Amino acid sequence: MQEFLAATRVKPDYFEAHFNLAKAYTRQERLTDAIREFSVVLQINPGHVEAHYNLGIAYSKQGDIARAIREYLIATTIDPDYFMAHNNLANAYLSLGRTGDAIREYEQAIQIDPGYTIVHYNLGLTYAAEGRTADAIEEFATSIKLDPGFYQAHYALGVAYRMQGRSEEAMLAFQTTLRLHPDHQDAKKELAGIRGMLK
Repeated sequence: MQEFLAATRVKPDYFEAHFNLAKAYTRQERLTDAIREFSVVLQINPGHVEAHYNLGIAYSKQGDIARAIREYLIATTIDPDYFMAHNNLANAYLSLGRTGDAIREYEQAIQIDPGYTIVHYNLGLTYAAEGRTADAIEEFATSIKLDPGFYQAHYALGVAYRMQGRSEEAMLAFQTTLRLHPDHQDAKKELAGIRGMLK
């Protein structure tokens, strides 16, 4: 970090040094310092998409969701194919209860990169919260296909199956969750509940 500090002193308009310094501050959770340095980058180079994106992350970590959304929107305007900015924008919308906006952004991220497991999972959770269980199951299944060891998706799939009354499939999903993560307490409770109903 000292080298980045030194570089910003020697050449204050060298935006990459400010950007690297901001990233180092973010890793150290020095968010106020990170925000200051990302802002300097954007004063020098307003179109720096990574600075907008990372500034959004810093604001989000501070709980300033409105500013995070603004930065993610700018990043997706500069680079419409920036799928992580769409994903983070969706997460921000979701934290405000704006599920329709979140679904739109998750779907956009998947159109850009259909192979990113967590986005399918996030979209599945959002669909489930909206009562779109069949759509949720499809997204959880896709997430599992992309990463068979992703135990959270197996658990979410089990819950979705249970909600549809598909007990046998739910049991299999919860058993897989426990095979992958033996200490998953919620999966143990779900499995015990289904076994109790089937007796």
